[in-house]
Amino acid sequence: MLDQNNGYEFAGPGRKRRERLALANIEQAFTPRTIKPKIAPKYRPQETPKRETREITERGLKSKIRLLTIQTESFKEVCDELERANISASGILVSNYRTPMREIVALLIEEGLIDKRRLERYQREHQRGRKKMSERS
Repeated sequence: MLDQNNGYEFAGPGRKRRERLALANIEQAFTPRTIKPKIAPKYRPQETPKRETREITERGLKSKIRLLTIQTESFKEVCDELERANISASGILVSNYRTPMREIVALLIEEGLIDKRRLERYQREHQRGRKKMSERS
């Protein structure tokens, strides 16, 4: 039977065992625990040097992504070019600037303000230039 404090003082079978367990738990709660010292690792791996990133303004980064969008065909190429230039930019950031620029270029091609063949030739020229630059490195 439970009393108002939800205790089992008046409960029948097992009362003594519960009292002993409760006392043991109280004693364990107040005994000081031993704190194990941290062991220093014997082997400490060398830290890899972090790549230095170029500081670039938001406006400069935006214009760089837009220019790379015109010069390249794929998202991956834009990200690779930014990485080669040591510019830190996430994929989401690149996508947020690249998508509207692609829509604008598509609209200008559709309206006839940009020649599609000339744009493809421009992209090929820049692709060749990038290949030459990567061969030198």
